[in-house]
Formats: sequence, structure tokens, C-alpha cells
Amino acid sequence: MKLSTAPRAKELPSFDQYINESRLPNVRLSELIVEYPKTVEKYRRRRFLRSPVAIKGKLMSKSSSTISHEIKTINISAGGAYFELLSPFAYDGPTEMGESIELELCLPEQEPMLLPAHVVRAESQTSLDQVITERLAVEFEEVASKERTKIGLFISLVRYLLF
Repeated sequence: MKLSTAPRAKELPSFDQYINESRLPNVRLSELIVEYPKTVEKYRRRRFLRSPVAIKGKLMSKSSSTISHEIKTINISAGGAYFELLSPFAYDGPTEMGESIELELCLPEQEPMLLPAHVVRAESQTSLDQVITERLAVEFEEVASKERTKIGLFISLVRYLLF
């Protein structure tokens, strides 16, 4: 029994021919060296999921625990929060990067949590030389895993319900 093969219309170039003729004319395949990168860059900015949730709370300076300011979160994660002061005219607390504060937040149907944090960004909008909004972004410090877990579970639930 004799097998016949159909003639090929056009012979495809080998990988070596492809590299040498069309892409890198001055490089032979034997000279091509592939290495692992020396550094690996992260493609995600944050360690924790962040969710746009409005939670009312209080902001207190660590230096003066008697003065508190009402806040409302714009978004929150287990690693930090971005919030707006509800009375920016009266605020004279920390706004410099690295300054320490404490947040008191109460997730729905939970006891209030006292979360130590430091300022990572401060934003003010002014009109006629008066502050009309004051927003701060903070990163939580030394938050117990119990609180971090509560926040993480809450955010997972919110994301599940919203998205």
C-alpha cells in the first residue's frame, strides 16, 4: 500500500530563519539569551480590597484625645481609609504626611473599633479663602487581626452585593 502526501503550498520558515531574517537581522539564534528579570514589579497598588462605602465615625488626634471630629468614609479597606471631615471649618488636626491619628469606626451591627493610623494624603478645597472640604487618606497601624478581619469581611460582603 502506497501513501501519498499532498504537496505543501508554501514551506513555513523555521524559528531560526524567522528570527534571523525578519526580526533581528544581526543576531543569530545561538546568540539569543533569555533571562529572568532582576526585579519584579507589582501590578496592584494595594494589599487589600478597597470598597466605596460611607461609614460615619470620629477622628481623634493622638496628642489630644479630648477633641474629636465627625467623619464619613469615602472608601475603606482592611489597610486604610479615605474620608471626608463633616465639619472642615473647625478642623485643626493633623494634615501632614506621617502624622498619627485614631479613627473610631462602627461597621453595621458591630461594636465601635478604635483604629490607630497615620496620614498618607491630605486634600483641601477652598472657596474665598475658606476650607469647604477636607479629606484625608490614612493607613492603619498595628490593627489587630480581629479588626482587620472584620473590615475585610465587611468589604467582601459589600463588593459581593454591589458588583
